[in-house]
Amino acid sequence: MPYSMDVFDDVVRRILTMTRPAKVLDIGPGAGKYGRMVREIDRNSATFTSLTCVEIDQKRVIQAFSLDKIYDRVLNEDAAKLIRTMPEITGDLAILGDVIEHLTKSEGRDLLEFLQYRFRHVVLIIPVDYPSLSWIGPDGTNHAQEAHVSIWLPSDFSSMRGAYCVERPAEEFRFLLCAVNGIRLKPSEHLVIKNLDPAAPPQNEPFCAVSSQHGIQFGYCNRS
Repeated sequence: MPYSMDVFDDVVRRILTMTRPAKVLDIGPGAGKYGRMVREIDRNSATFTSLTCVEIDQKRVIQAFSLDKIYDRVLNEDAAKLIRTMPEITGDLAILGDVIEHLTKSEGRDLLEFLQYRFRHVVLIIPVDYPSLSWIGPDGTNHAQEAHVSIWLPSDFSSMRGAYCVERPAEEFRFLLCAVNGIRLKPSEHLVIKNLDPAAPPQNEPFCAVSSQHGIQFGYCNRS
């Protein structure tokens, strides 16, 4: 679907403000929610962010939501094929909002490792148990890319170096919010997302924020 639930929107907006990325890649932008967030932050802070998106559906998404009005560069491409078609792509932050569950587990893992080599931070929002099937359009087109085909859990990220993940309910479903950091970053440079420990001493607010609503800490929480 081109639209997604707003379960972690407040946290993602704050992460964008804290990380201040100069180059952002939005994979599976849908209606352009995260691109609009970036542009809003740019307007409020008098900055400019280079925005690229990767979207597989030309007619129903790229054209329907005028993504070229939001993003500087729009790539009509299957995200799973970026590994071979765009090996030169790099940046500061990659966002995958409600995307990786549309790929097989092996495709998703390959894409994450590809991005981990090329971006400082990768942020993912993943529905765990939100059902979505393919459907046939009025013109007979099979929109198979709309189907959810893989299940992602926090344990899937535990073996990745520099990965942090939390799981939270939203309505009757569950969602993950994850950060995967560039393979060469030091732990002190990691973007962290973790469960809030009420007994822990407060963090330095400019670097590590708290979402009381979700019970999580996020930001550069490993900085002293």
